[in-house]
Amino acid sequence: MIREIFEKIDKNMEFFGGMLKVFEIEENEIRAEISLKDWKISIEIGKNLKNKENLIRDVILHEVAHWKICPKDIINHYNLFEIVYKYFKGEDANYILNAFEDLIVNTYNKFENPPYEGQKEFFKIQISKNISKFYKFFVILNLYLWDEKESIKEFFKDFNLNKKEDFEILRDIEEILKSWNLPSNPHQKISYIKNSSNWKKLLIKFLEKCKKYFDFIKIPLSGFESTFEKESKKGENIEKYLIYKLKKGKIPDFLSKFEFLDIYYKINAPLIFVKMIHKEKFEIPLLKYGKEKFDINENSFFEINWKTLFFDPFSPFKNRINFYVNPFNHGIYIKHPFKKSIPDILFILDSSGSMLTPNLNNFPFGEKYHNAILGIYAVLSFLKKIGVAPYIKYSLIQFSSKTISTGWLNYYEIKELKKRIFCPEGSTTKFDVDLLEKTLSENKNEKFILFITDSEIFNFYKIKEKLIQLLSENYTFFFQMGKPGSAYKVLKNKFNYIKVEKSSDLYGKMIEASKNVYL
Repeated sequence: MIREIFEKIDKNMEFFGGMLKVFEIEENEIRAEISLKDWKISIEIGKNLKNKENLIRDVILHEVAHWKICPKDIINHYNLFEIVYKYFKGEDANYILNAFEDLIVNTYNKFENPPYEGQKEFFKIQISKNISKFYKFFVILNLYLWDEKESIKEFFKDFNLNKKEDFEILRDIEEILKSWNLPSNPHQKISYIKNSSNWKKLLIKFLEKCKKYFDFIKIPLSGFESTFEKESKKGENIEKYLIYKLKKGKIPDFLSKFEFLDIYYKINAPLIFVKMIHKEKFEIPLLKYGKEKFDINENSFFEINWKTLFFDPFSPFKNRINFYVNPFNHGIYIKHPFKKSIPDILFILDSSGSMLTPNLNNFPFGEKYHNAILGIYAVLSFLKKIGVAPYIKYSLIQFSSKTISTGWLNYYEIKELKKRIFCPEGSTTKFDVDLLEKTLSENKNEKFILFITDSEIFNFYKIKEKLIQLLSENYTFFFQMGKPGSAYKVLKNKFNYIKVEKSSDLYGKMIEASKNVYL
């Protein structure tokens, strides 16, 4: 039976271009997994279910319509999610949004890919097994949108839906449809609901009634978990929406400020490209890293990576296309002590006003502070990748007019370090060397210190002897962005003092310093 259905569907579904596998299972359910990369489809279906051909066909139609009709792309999906999040939170919000997107998709398929009887069969299976008030509301709204009034009567008859609350559902659905004011002509109706500019209006009225009927019973809505829903939660797809919102200067409503910034920097920091070119012994190798677009005034055509084509409205080339180039940085001479153990790590971060300005390119913070955060996240990612992260301790000292220390944290407490990073003071530049001494004394292990600043430390000459002593007792890299202050002459011969000409070079140099310590 399954083989016959398989062959018939494989032959007749013109939109289908991948491999279809169908398996029978004991439960009276249907589940599907669909890869949007190669269109391979795997379906599990209860062996005792009737009308298997319709069910399998409509499962495929349903999923394809999520990608072609609603929400169609990640931006649409998360724009709708922000509206839902004002009414529902967490997984409840995901479930309600999936229900709304299913309404659009099911209505489209009913008129464009008839008879779509398999979906109706699934509704019957679910209602016969469950008593969810919301699911009844969802199913009847689907049937109204399909103009299936006879099917509604059939549902009421088959499942004895004659209670007061059931008739109340009908009244509320009629109220929704009246406010939606959809065209009566099927083709015009489909054209209207396919238009993403209409979804906000439709969704808001739907949500008002969802609050009344949602009973927190989350049963499968239309036969299987949406592959689109799973794909939308992947990092690269969340990234698309975060960038979209950031360009508008907004944080998504469904994320706290910390969650937004944490995801943003997790996504961007690991994208650093590092290519090692071996140079002399005892020197950090010459490196190429980062991505910069081709500038005809600064770059030669030999520097272009021709595989990195992208759209650029300000490109020097025709048709507004451009390419990335890989900028060079010089090798850094380092002093490497003998290591007795894996060192713990201390970030000392300047959060003064000059670090936070200017704020260019829609970064969450000023360019220098932004690149410092990228560097810290890149180092954390690197430590995790090489398997060291769970075995060392972490600390952050942040300084401006006040100096603040997180103390020493284990791997599972790093969130506290990140929260501190995202609260820069933005005032003058002074450093409390006594707090550094206290922090170092609380941890007897070897320590790797990354000291990041962009300007003169105003109380430097008052604290220099003690600062140099404390930093010299550990494996320290001192990163100086911008023009070196008077401290440069004092510090450059004491330990690894690194001048950073461009703030965008900082995170690459921090990664290379970390490699030198931990590899």
